[in-house]
Amino acid sequence: MTISLSTILGVGIGLVLVYYILSLIVSWITSQIAKLMNLRSKNLKTGLQDLLQDTGLDEFLKLERIKNLESKDLSFFTGAVKSIGLEEIPTSAFSQAFLEMLQVQLGTGASAITTFKQALGNAHTKGLITQTTYEALLGMIDLVTQDAAGVCKSIETVFDETMIKISSLYKQYARRIAIIVSLVVTLVLGVDSIAIAKHLWQTPSLQQAAAIKADEYLKEQPDGDLQTYKAELDALNLPVFWDLDALPDLDVGGWGLKVMGLLFTWLAASQGSSFWYQVLKRVRTVASTPPET
Repeated sequence: MTISLSTILGVGIGLVLVYYILSLIVSWITSQIAKLMNLRSKNLKTGLQDLLQDTGLDEFLKLERIKNLESKDLSFFTGAVKSIGLEEIPTSAFSQAFLEMLQVQLGTGASAITTFKQALGNAHTKGLITQTTYEALLGMIDLVTQDAAGVCKSIETVFDETMIKISSLYKQYARRIAIIVSLVVTLVLGVDSIAIAKHLWQTPSLQQAAAIKADEYLKEQPDGDLQTYKAELDALNLPVFWDLDALPDLDVGGWGLKVMGLLFTWLAASQGSSFWYQVLKRVRTVASTPPET
């Protein structure tokens, strides 16, 4: 086969498409593990512990406004609705619940600031809020508009800053899970990047089919479960899964390439579906752009 840019791009599109579908599988499994571990709920609680002491956290979580925010899910075995804990709190809901916990009714104008400072001091004395929260709010309310809206804004700002840090922590946890899941998926399925690239290189019709499928994905991103994504991989007609009749010879050269192909796939699948979607879009754009004359 003559080496050409179109051939190289065709092989690239096919590989990226495989990586994209694999990363969707990894993302789906990772989300299920996170749900099983109540990772979001635990992560949120860690953030609240930065703001509230144990007594305050207990009181805060018992508020009806907060209890109503608990996520629900269907039991896998019984189909019954069950609570899976508190996973997210809207900023405005936290502000209102925080004031409710402090048992403070803000007045109007400058009196709102005075009332809030007194309630904040009482909450600190009772061990409801952390020292960090107390100092942050005291230092912030003097910088905002001197009214009830300014108080709420201060509370929301402190909460948002905490959630940004906690969100970063959650992404680190999820990233570690995704790396492990990527390795397991790669080994279980036997997705060999080198074998797939060779097959694409030798079969122009599969390059064209991959380009058509890529266009479909770019118009509408697939959404489904493991069965759906596995069917998508099957439809590519590529050597994606283990073939016991085509295992390499028991020598360094044969299995060396196999291990390298699996390693490439593992590293690729762990990058995330958003990453590969953007790569697919760029490669497909380059491939569809006519060369300059």
